[in-house]
Amino acid sequence: MVNLGHRPPQPGFHERTVLVDGEPRRIAVWAPERLSATHPLVVYLHGALHPMPTDGVELRRVTMADQMLVAECLIDALRPLEPIVVVPQSGVGQGGQWWRERESEFVIGLTRAVGQSWPVDGRTALMGYSNGGLGTWVLARLYPEYFRAAIPIAFDVGVIGEVAIPVFAIQGEQDELFPFPPVQREIVRQQHAGQPITFLPRPRGSHFRPCDYASEVNVAVTWLQNVAWQTSTGAHCLVTPLAKRPSSPPRRRRCPPRQLPRGRRARSNPPSRRERWDTPLPWESSVVRRSVLVGASPRFGSALFD
Repeated sequence: MVNLGHRPPQPGFHERTVLVDGEPRRIAVWAPERLSATHPLVVYLHGALHPMPTDGVELRRVTMADQMLVAECLIDALRPLEPIVVVPQSGVGQGGQWWRERESEFVIGLTRAVGQSWPVDGRTALMGYSNGGLGTWVLARLYPEYFRAAIPIAFDVGVIGEVAIPVFAIQGEQDELFPFPPVQREIVRQQHAGQPITFLPRPRGSHFRPCDYASEVNVAVTWLQNVAWQTSTGAHCLVTPLAKRPSSPPRRRRCPPRQLPRGRRARSNPPSRRERWDTPLPWESSVVRRSVLVGASPRFGSALFD
């Protein structure tokens, strides 16, 4: 259980401590200047805390302070929504590996606690960059009952697949860690299969210039307002093909129904990954240059590891 304390969110971007089953965890919060009766809720997942190249040769460790600066510049693009944004900070030794059980339960518990205690409504979205983009895909697919939309940015092809909520996927065409061509091919394949995925490539986008993606997040804001948050069960989702003529109308495909995995019902405490699946999820992160997802999952299907 996540205890947010008695302080309401304060305007601007700030960090605070919450209690998770009595243990302290750090989060960051962004809130608009004027709090109203209700606001959208966006949960942002930060990237890895591994060494990353700075000039193609030198390696330096990415700190939590670095990730909070990235979060701040991308969250700033969400201002038109006037949302409350919560940014869980990865636990010691986790390094932004949001697919691990302890971290995923923290994210879901935090989402539930904010929904119960702060002035937010049903307009929810999950967003993340790099490892946070991987986590956004994974949690959107495992826990669709907690979010109405997902915005993964700079992610690997291995996490793309069947999803029960609308997804606005953003990928740099020159991403050094997660190559663009296989991501592009798999997104198009999923779109053709009827998945509610909108794809926006960033021309010449680099993995190591995350704040450059703020303009794409701005486009995602319009998508949230006009498409994702207007969609209900049985409605039609707007699915943008990767390449289409400007004069051609956007295609609409029927959204998959919003169903809980394996027929489970929502409950007061989020189930662990072992309770959701017959076998544990196989997500593990590699070091330094790239996250490599190994193993197989019957839930996600063979498309993960083609």
